Amino acid sequence: MKFEFSANEVNYSFENGIHTLGLADDKNEPKDYIILQRSIEIEEKDRELGQDTYYIEICADGVAGYGGIKSVLLSANTLKIEIGENAIWRGDLLLIEINIQVAKNFKGLRDGLSAIFLGTNTMLMFD
Repeated sequence: MKFEFSANEVNYSFENGIHTLGLADDKNEPKDYIILQRSIEIEEKDRELGQDTYYIEICADGVAGYGGIKSVLLSANTLKIEIGENAIWRGDLLLIEINIQVAKNFKGLRDGLSAIFLGTNTMLMFD
């Protein structure tokens, strides 16, 4: 399954040791959204639970989990996220395609993706 939407809101922040990147169709009442987070502080408990990586939340049917993203491609106005088949949280979701409508936060989007996927097995590509 493929999940698509247009993001009119892009927000990247780094607070309290957590990188957070959010993309949504609407700032005030989002219906379609994706949130990516990654903490810089990993505890032993996180490692034991397999939560020592990035977290992803997708509005589509409450899909959320840790890790499992195979590749991320950011091109001019599109963000494509390919989910690996080994991601147990994905259900039947294989691809997320987001049409970026907000050019002013493009640098924040790129910076957020770089921070969240740094040192992971996810292939990160900027076109």
